[in-house]
Amino acid sequence: MKNYITQGFSVQATAPEGGVTGGQLLAFGELTGVALTDCAANEQFTLKLTGVYAVNKVPSEVYELGKKLFKKDGEDFVTSVPEGNLFAGYAYTPALAGENTVHLLLK
Repeated sequence: MKNYITQGFSVQATAPEGGVTGGQLLAFGELTGVALTDCAANEQFTLKLTGVYAVNKVPSEVYELGKKLFKKDGEDFVTSVPEGNLFAGYAYTPALAGENTVHLLLK
């Protein structure tokens, strides 16, 4: 097919001020993903757009399998609160109150 570009599993992005840490949940516009490696500010890095990742969550929240999760604006964690936050994906496994991470299936 002449117009095929790529599978779209990842994209090259420029690290923001302060750089990025491998495994960090990031947003670029309406696009959410996870940094593959550490990277200094203004350098290129790979942002994974698919897959399941252990990400930080609000410790007091409980998520059942399939719960919609949102990247907290300006933070490196997910929440079940949609208002003011960007849809990131779904809980791939349940997560209990008191737990600090959840397995996130990127949208």
